[in-house]
Amino acid sequence: MVRRTASRMYLAAFSSTLVLFALTCSANAGIVYSATTPRFFDPNDIGPMWGNAGFFSGGVAGRTLYDDVPVHVGNYLAPTVNVTQVSFDISRRANQPGMTVTAVWAPMLLDAAQNGGASDGPNDDPGAPIVFGSVNLGPSGSTHSRQTVTFGNGSTVLFNTGLLNNVQAPGFGLFTIGLQFSDTTSNQGWTIGTADLDDNSDVVWNYGSALNIQEFTYPVDVNLNPIIGTHMMVVQGELLPEPGSVAALLIGSVFMLARRARD
Repeated sequence: MVRRTASRMYLAAFSSTLVLFALTCSANAGIVYSATTPRFFDPNDIGPMWGNAGFFSGGVAGRTLYDDVPVHVGNYLAPTVNVTQVSFDISRRANQPGMTVTAVWAPMLLDAAQNGGASDGPNDDPGAPIVFGSVNLGPSGSTHSRQTVTFGNGSTVLFNTGLLNNVQAPGFGLFTIGLQFSDTTSNQGWTIGTADLDDNSDVVWNYGSALNIQEFTYPVDVNLNPIIGTHMMVVQGELLPEPGSVAALLIGSVFMLARRARD
């Protein structure tokens, strides 16, 4: 009787611990990726460089400039992210007209899943853009400027990434975020930056459709140093294990302990 009572007490305590684990697995909230240092072509330039998919395509509207978002996933199996806030830096020359900036995301698909055309390289690619925010910017001022645009409040979920791509970079799960600009000139665009942890894959995608993907990175600067294909953004959210994995762990552990309590 004493042994069975102790086993049941152990079962109850351990079950409570597993439940707590399942709940706290979703508590990994905060910044999941950041690139906050602007990148200059020449140290003497008045502003950093920027990219604009429409300009890169000769003024074609509706294209998306994608960057990858590598999330350190540790030992999580089948991880996913609830994204709650995304901030971008936009660079603008002086006296530019207002424009609409549309923020999108997409899962990173295996390269073999879509044929992006002749300019599609060997890396995995973003899928079709899914809009999660849009903002109308007024005309720029009389000087070169850089402004931050933010979508989300840091607590309400903007979108869930689905299962992250764990093939492109070992130890990281990836998805992609992109911007579309109504202005397709070279005068306004997404500020080029440097990832805070130097964990970006140095690939940028100019996406028109699943059959029209231009995969590239940026050239060297005035001092012949490489310009990594990274754009300024901060992504906040919660890194989550796939719910089925937590449920399986919980149910399996409780089942084994229940058998032990009956012995």
